[in-house]
Amino acid sequence: MCDIQTKELTELANQNTPPLISVYLPVEVTGRESKQNSIRLHKLLKQAESALANWWFEQPEAEKYINKVMSFAEKTVWKKRTQGMAILISGQQIYHYDLPDPVPELVFVGERFYIRPLLPVIQEQIPYSILALSQNHARLIQVSEGQPTQLKIPELEQMSMTATRAKESDPGLQRHSIGSGKEILHGHQAEPDDPHSKIRLHEFCQHVFDAIKSKLNDKHGPLLLAAENRMAVEFCKVVADQDLSSRVLSGNPDQKSVEDLQHESLSIISRMVAGRRQKFMDDFLTRHELPDVSSDLEVIFEELFAGRLESICLAEETQVWGLYSESTGVIEQHSERRDDDEELLNRLAVYAMSHKIPWMTFPADEMPEQSAAIGRFYKGAVTHEFHS
Repeated sequence: MCDIQTKELTELANQNTPPLISVYLPVEVTGRESKQNSIRLHKLLKQAESALANWWFEQPEAEKYINKVMSFAEKTVWKKRTQGMAILISGQQIYHYDLPDPVPELVFVGERFYIRPLLPVIQEQIPYSILALSQNHARLIQVSEGQPTQLKIPELEQMSMTATRAKESDPGLQRHSIGSGKEILHGHQAEPDDPHSKIRLHEFCQHVFDAIKSKLNDKHGPLLLAAENRMAVEFCKVVADQDLSSRVLSGNPDQKSVEDLQHESLSIISRMVAGRRQKFMDDFLTRHELPDVSSDLEVIFEELFAGRLESICLAEETQVWGLYSESTGVIEQHSERRDDDEELLNRLAVYAMSHKIPWMTFPADEMPEQSAAIGRFYKGAVTHEFHS
């Protein structure tokens, strides 16, 4: 998991005081190659120094600038071992992010940060909740921008405390308080096939749901359930969400930390993100070939600066190096990166983030007609004021 959040990435996209340096590095976590991580990072930073000396500073100043970054890196970046790393450097601050997946080596020094490798990471950070439910405890955890928080809900804490006291006196039978002095009894020695036990379990699940439902809304995203099978089946019957049974983390959650539950939830969240991406793309495809949809980069930039870009899809692995002239609206693309080039898809990503234009990234092979980008435009009226 990456600790960057959407708000922070937007702030990075809004920075416009060059030179801004972006360094990306795949990281070897184990084995002999892991010893080469520091050496490879040093080489990339020396490339940044060379670019600074060629375009921005005199050599001594460029060397001094990068030496500060190297000192920071050696003290900071190897504390965690994830598969990728990003270091973004401005004149005022150094930003370091551990990335969950490998990224290609890249150094870019220019007027904007290179943020495109961070977009898929942000895209995975949809808000959601996890209910960890057992005969002994009930916990509600909300995950927002990759950060989990266990909520304090008195009704759930009361149920859990009552269950613990009951277990101490009779390990096979749990008593769950439901308020007004009433208790629900159920447990593994309470004859689970007995219809009365099933009723008590159903009532317990209903009261848990009543305690948390005010915390569940579109803002907090979908609910996931961590529970053993019998509890999960009964709780799914109580909740109106017909798809909850496909979002269950199996097993007793009592000994699992908040972080454990979040980690187990990632595969489910990835599937949900894939579904959102597909829906986003389907909306494009239903209007593809119409005048208000285009994969021509010159058209996309033109509509962007005209304030009519409604939303955009970007290919994740594709890079388009070249130059774009705002005055003429002409794009010059190069088959190989040149010293004064910028990555044009990154420029689109920066503008989308800074102007709050909806965006989505896709693996390159999932983009229609292998296009690098697809823009959708509002017809006629200008929808936002554009500042480059």
